[in-house]
This record gives sequence, C-alpha cells and structure tokens, in this order.
Amino acid sequence: MKKILLLLVVLFSSLGFHAIVNANGAPTKLVVHYFRYDDTYTDFNIWLWPYQPVSAGGVQHNFDPQQKDEHGVWIEIDLTTTYANSTAVGIIIKQGGWDGYREPGGDRYIYLSTAEVIDGVAHAYFVQGSVQFGTSQADLANNIPDYRPKILSASFNVSNQVKATLTHMAESYQVYENDTLVASGVPTTKDLTISVPNVNISKQYTLNVTFPGGIVSSQVVSIASLYDTPAFESAYTYDGELGVTFEGGNTVFRLWAPLSSEVSLNLYNQNHPNYDNSGNLNDELTPYQAVDLEKIENGAWEAVVPGNLNGKYYTYSVTNNNVTYEVTDPYAYSTGANGRRGMIVDFSTVNPSGWN
Repeated sequence: MKKILLLLVVLFSSLGFHAIVNANGAPTKLVVHYFRYDDTYTDFNIWLWPYQPVSAGGVQHNFDPQQKDEHGVWIEIDLTTTYANSTAVGIIIKQGGWDGYREPGGDRYIYLSTAEVIDGVAHAYFVQGSVQFGTSQADLANNIPDYRPKILSASFNVSNQVKATLTHMAESYQVYENDTLVASGVPTTKDLTISVPNVNISKQYTLNVTFPGGIVSSQVVSIASLYDTPAFESAYTYDGELGVTFEGGNTVFRLWAPLSSEVSLNLYNQNHPNYDNSGNLNDELTPYQAVDLEKIENGAWEAVVPGNLNGKYYTYSVTNNNVTYEVTDPYAYSTGANGRRGMIVDFSTVNPSGWN
C-alpha cells in the first residue's frame, strides 16, 4: 500500500540544517548498504538494472571495502542516468562474477516510489543471508532487515551430524526431532558439529540457538546433502501424480518438495506480475488467494481448492532454510509470459473430440 505523500521539514536552529523527508518523491540517488557478519567485503558488488516501468540491462557496481559504517559497506548510485525515470530497480548482491557467491532471494526489487526519501536520497539496507531488506528508518527500527545474532546455516552432513554456522558466539543450543529434544549443549565456537542419535530423515529436525541477551534463533536442519543417499531415496520417493489435477469438483495441487519446511499456493488472475492477459501494463503483485499446502507423504505437498480454476495462474512460495522463494511449479503443464506463473489447464475442455 502506497504511503500518503509526506513533506516534513525539520529545523535544527542551532545547526541551521534542514532535512526533507518525502516518502513518495522520486529520488535522484540510491544508497545501497550491505552488512556481513564476518566484516569481509572483498570483491562484493551489486548488479542493478531498471525494472519498472521499463526493464533494461544491468550494470555492476563494486563495493569499496573501506567505505562502511554501522550498516556495513555502502555505495551511492546516481539515478538520473542509467536509471532515469525508473520507479523500481532490480538488484542482485554477489561476490565476483556470476559463478561466485550470491545472496539468497534471487532477483529482488527496490520500489523507489515507496522508499523513504531524504534530501533526494533513497536507502536500501541488506544483511548477509537475509532475503528481507529495508528501505526506511521505520524498517530499521522494526528489525527489517535483522542485524541481530542468528543461525546462518544448519544442515546434516553424510555422517548424519548437524553442521551449523552462527553469526556470534552463543550460550546454548538444542536440536529437536519434531517436538522431541534429541541433543543439546554449550557452543565453544561459531561453527558447530552436533551428533544426533538415530537420525530419521523422514522427520523434521530443528536447531534452536540462544545468544546473549535472550535472543533465540531457530532453523530447520536441511537434508540437502543427503539427496543422493539410499536413505533419502527410501524416505522420499513419491509415485503419485504431481502438478494440477481436477478431482470431485476440486482443483488439486501437488508438489514434490522434500527439502521445504513450508509451502503455500498463490493464485493469480494474470499470467505475469506486470501485464494483463492481453499484454497491457497492469500490476498484479499479490495473489487474490493464498492457500497453505499440507505434507502428505514422501516429500509431497497438497492443497485442495474447491471449484474448477481452469484459466487461472499460480505459483508456490516455498521455504527452505528459513528463506522463502516464490517459484513456478516445475510440474506445470503450461505457463504464462516468460514462465513467471504456471497456468491451470483443464484439458477436458480443450482436447479435440475423441481425444484419448
């Protein structure tokens, strides 16, 4: 929801300083802040491109490791040239070239029309390992993004040990199998190796870590490294039908996502976020309906929606390692423009007469 245009002039009489805050004004500069817990910024850069109203090619901007403050390194981008007239820009934060490390979240978008603007400058704040980012002082005050201590990663290795990396030294940790405590201890390093007895990868394991000040971080332990093991194949081979089916007056969605901790269905009218089905500019950025999927068996998830949704479009929001991505269904029979959304097709309505 767009903010109401706000013009606030604050007079500091002793300094003779005026700050103009305009929540919807067009900024002329964008400052991108990037914080890493290890304070290492060598070869990190951003790939930035005009996104709306017209998308165009991107430009790499390199961070200066020496140019930093309490929010990490920062770089100031002139919006009056390459990005002139852009109301939104796309951004990827990476290290080195395209084969190097990239921050999670894929393509992310900074909406300049809704960012807080101070003296013609908009700011965007990013934190290592976090998809969520902030564009205002209010965001920062509400821990968006979250700079507090946390678990950066947690996964099983092939020896069924939990390997975890923390941002700070912690006071204690606990590992739960579903709701049952199966391991606990006091960390002596930020890199943990935790032995867990009798691991059953068909169950969900969660690592909880308590940091000083009572800050608790929780993360589902990933089983991605076990993907090629016999145990994984035994636990997660699914032989049922995937994709979209029509059963008993309902539209049924099934997705095989054994590594995900949560999955939800997003239903849309348009085949593309920014264009209607006739190709005209029109934003549909949020689904008209969202439905949580339930785990059924062997890594499969299911949602049953009443009615025949033929002709509608959909995506899934999948959560892996506490990071949520919106993705196109790999089992979709058809997609909209550029493959951004799956299309729901009832083939009984389009098959030729006598088609079997």
